[in-house]
Amino acid sequence: RYTFPAADDAVVLIDLSHTAGEGLIEISDVHLDPDHAEITGHIFDNDGFVGRVGGAHHYFVAQFDRSPSTWGTWSYEGGDEAVLIEGDAAREGDEIGAWFGFETTEGEQITVRTGVSVIDLEHARANLEAEVGETLGGPGRGEVVPRGAGQAPREVGGGEAGDVVEHPFGRDGGQAAGHGIPVVIRAGGQDE
Repeated sequence: RYTFPAADDAVVLIDLSHTAGEGLIEISDVHLDPDHAEITGHIFDNDGFVGRVGGAHHYFVAQFDRSPSTWGTWSYEGGDEAVLIEGDAAREGDEIGAWFGFETTEGEQITVRTGVSVIDLEHARANLEAEVGETLGGPGRGEVVPRGAGQAPREVGGGEAGDVVEHPFGRDGGQAAGHGIPVVIRAGGQDE
């Protein structure tokens, strides 16, 4: 959640040109859907950590609790200063970003749910729904419903019943990365 003062130009930025390390973004793309209050995109990151294995793709879906009043992208286009393109709904390149702008009242909150994946955009969207919550807060959208505690086990395929699942973040006895969501292999181990 972002809390803003009263403003005609409260802005949430999505910067696709920098990594958490000192690496290079070799390519990125971003797509804005202001009517559905959503920004999606992808980067190929080749920084020190993932550069050792040839780089990694990262996909994201960001859903806002209301539609923006302004939006657009930016690109450095080979220069030292970003070129802002208001109303632009898609951009591709290595030094780009996007924004949603909002008219806000004092203390107004903008809520954003974000899902990520290293597989593809569909998996980022599935992760958003599975891990972040059912709905966004806000008028007509309900309250944020956290997932995890008390949730039924999630079934995965590709193994034998009773197999210990190796989670990408380490062996955790069937608990998915500390989210409190049991992961089990169903009998037969076949993906559907």
